Amino acid sequence: MELSGKTALVTGALRGTGAAIGRRLAKAGAHVVINHAPDRDAAGPVVAEIAGTGGRAFAVQADVGTTAGTVAPGAVDTAFDSALIERPGWIESIEKLTPMGRVGVPEDIADAVMMLAREDAHWVTGQIVEASGGLFL
Repeated sequence: MELSGKTALVTGALRGTGAAIGRRLAKAGAHVVINHAPDRDAAGPVVAEIAGTGGRAFAVQADVGTTAGTVAPGAVDTAFDSALIERPGWIESIEKLTPMGRVGVPEDIADAVMMLAREDAHWVTGQIVEASGGLFL
């Protein structure tokens, strides 16, 4: 497996995009550490889901800083963006402003994180990678 022997710490992995990132990295063989700050009980379902598909995961509660890369998602259909998504015409506007012609889904962001987690990206550090489907190009 591509990330076998590696450990990935995923912050914000209790739902939506973060959970998709955890699932994607586990599928590639990484041992996934789910940071559950501040909600200890919320990590259980994500850890169980990863383990249920043969992945390895556990939860920690930590105030975490990082020196690695950051993925900056554009418009993504999650609970976080629900107030925007519910506005009449918002989705249609984003679809027109994005060359991909759609609003992103959590798995789109998870794929961008996977790209950075690969050994080929070892020289990419301290960067902000925009994963927006080309929004505003």
